[in-house]
Amino acid sequence: MFPNISFLENMTGEELVQVFGSSKEFVETAADALKEQPADHAQGIRKSIEAAYQVAGCRYEYGSSWGSKAGWIYGSTSEDIQTGLSIHARGWKSVIYFPDPPAFLGCAPTSGPDSLTQQKRWATGLHEILISKNCPIIHTLFGNLQFRQCLAYLYLLCWGFCSIPELCYAILPAYCLITNSNFLPKVSIVLYFYLLIIIFYRNE
Repeated sequence: MFPNISFLENMTGEELVQVFGSSKEFVETAADALKEQPADHAQGIRKSIEAAYQVAGCRYEYGSSWGSKAGWIYGSTSEDIQTGLSIHARGWKSVIYFPDPPAFLGCAPTSGPDSLTQQKRWATGLHEILISKNCPIIHTLFGNLQFRQCLAYLYLLCWGFCSIPELCYAILPAYCLITNSNFLPKVSIVLYFYLLIIIFYRNE
């Protein structure tokens, strides 16, 4: 299921720190997780909490590979999509998992302006990924991204462009009212009559 992680076995402690940061507890846990080994919970809860505080610090990622090889991949305002794309390009597989209770809960914008700002941020981030070195086409040709995954990511990344035809379609009715024209084909009375007959017999 996971890509080849044999490189971890050949890495020294200093190299692991350069990848995962300076927390010894976190480095050991991350290495065990990538090797699909159960974590050692022998250490006390107090020590785990202290390690969590250290990892959550704002300066923890400095001098490590966070943002480029580990954790969220930086460089786009849609970092979640870019991170998922980067993981899939390495050969990882996705699974659907619904824990109880839910593990990750988010919040949505509560007003119109906030919603528009969020939509603009998403569209901008998706377009940044599309024209960057993380484009799904590049990962399909030179990485391990499957063709169907590439199509799914391209559909998602081009989502912002849908606003152009949608805007044109929304403007058409107003344009037709102002210019006293129509953009739909004219329907004859005979066709209306046949439609009424079909509707009548379907309701019977």
